[in-house]
Order: sequence, then C-alpha cells, then structure tokens
Amino acid sequence: MLFLTVVDETAADVVKLVNKVDSAVVVLKTAGRSLDVTNGKVKEVAAKGLGTGVLGDNAGPVVTAAHVVQTADKVVAEFADGTESEARIVACDPALDLALLLIEKVANSSKVVRLGDSDKLKLGEEIVVIDSLFGLSHSVSTGIVSGKHQLDTDLAGLGAVALEII
Repeated sequence: MLFLTVVDETAADVVKLVNKVDSAVVVLKTAGRSLDVTNGKVKEVAAKGLGTGVLGDNAGPVVTAAHVVQTADKVVAEFADGTESEARIVACDPALDLALLLIEKVANSSKVVRLGDSDKLKLGEEIVVIDSLFGLSHSVSTGIVSGKHQLDTDLAGLGAVALEII
C-alpha cells in the first residue's frame, strides 16, 4: 500500500500524482499454509493472500506490511504493466507490521518512490492510497491523516514494543 501526501486539493492533481507513482506499487500474491480449525479439528490447509508493496529502487527492494507476507512460502510481485517476478522475504517484523522483500527482476516500466518521513505528517493532512483492496489491483482512495499515536504495548506477550500508528 502506498500512502502519498496530496500537494494540491484538485482532482486533476490527484490523477497526476497517481499517474506519476502508480508503477512503483506492486501487487504481492502469496501462497503458503495455515491452520484451519473446524468442529474442534485442526488441519493444515493451503492459503493464498494478496497485498501491495512499494518499490524502493531499481535493484528490487520492496517495502510492505508484515501481515501480507509473514506466513508465505512463496511471494510473486506483479507490476503495473502485468509482468510478474518472484520475491523473497529479506526481513519481517510482525510487531512493527513491516517487511522488506527483494524482487528477482524489476519490470522495465517500473518507477521507484522516495520514502517519506512519517514524523512529518500532520493531523488532517490529505493523503492518497494506492493498493489492491478486495483484489482491485491499483485501486485509489483518498482521505486524511486521522491520527498519529505511539503506543507502548505488549503484543502477544513479546514484551513492551513501541508501535507507531498512523
């Protein structure tokens, strides 16, 4: 998922912004195994997932949410032009919900984005989100930053973790 700050409020500017960065967004298709509990019986079943990531540079690093890939045995990245390439998980931190992937071959048509500083976001600032919500590849939503919080929490008994929520 790519969050972008809107510089100007007109619809034409949002369209320009999306056209400028859309090819940096990759759709991530995952395959793995999960546990299914039905009628008190536990069995392992095949699981598929879908998410998005952002291409950091032409060497193929992709930033995504950990929940997209943390249980995946296989990850395939699909670029805006429809080409696909396998990706491997380099780092995954479920407590921060952050993962780094490396794509084997980046599509020639892809652009990269410079990651921003979330500390500079302001409440009420307009944003644009490009993702694959409900399987709609490269869908676009707009909204505002409705909250920024840092929580000190104990996630799943792992100890205190500072978690930034935007």
